[in-house]
Amino acid sequence: MSNLYLKKGITGQKKAVKGIQQRLIAWGFDLGRWGADGIWGKMTDDAVYAFQRGMGLKPDKIVGDKTFSALKNEPIKIEHFPKEGFMCHCQGRYCNGYYSKGTDIAILFLLERIRKEAGDKPITITSGYRCPTWNRKNGGALLSQHLYGRAADIIIEGMSRNDTDALCDRMNPYGGVGMGGEHITHVDVRGKRARWRYGKGDA
Repeated sequence: MSNLYLKKGITGQKKAVKGIQQRLIAWGFDLGRWGADGIWGKMTDDAVYAFQRGMGLKPDKIVGDKTFSALKNEPIKIEHFPKEGFMCHCQGRYCNGYYSKGTDIAILFLLERIRKEAGDKPITITSGYRCPTWNRKNGGALLSQHLYGRAADIIIEGMSRNDTDALCDRMNPYGGVGMGGEHITHVDVRGKRARWRYGKGDA
């Protein structure tokens, strides 16, 4: 049974909330001008949600024992997935290349975790952000996670597609995984479990 239960709206826990905020900042989250002030506002709420989605934790915006334990770990460094890897492939024809709100940090955490679990095998992102026009022209789903900087179609060097599918399925229990593609596996951090095989669903 969980002993820790911190969330938006909680009172009388300013010191505990401040500690959570300090850990979020250490993980690379921007909590705005006031930083770790002990007040659980929208930026703290959004950061906890992103952290949970990227770390394969139940994305309920509640810091219980599992989320707190993960926050205490050494922060994951985003060093293998520069923003250029997520550029829209329209090559400037329909957009400036990037989602206006930036790539979701949750997908970066997920990809770093997958890479490590794969034995540090290099990962190629074949499709990251897609602007609405490019997504439509390439047959993407109407509400594709690629539109919001929350998805990546990947190939893991030296790993079969089936093994890549299985690894992503295991590492991303609360996100989307598209399996059975001819060359790629789709992963996204939508905040709820979704699974499909190509030919029967959309990326």
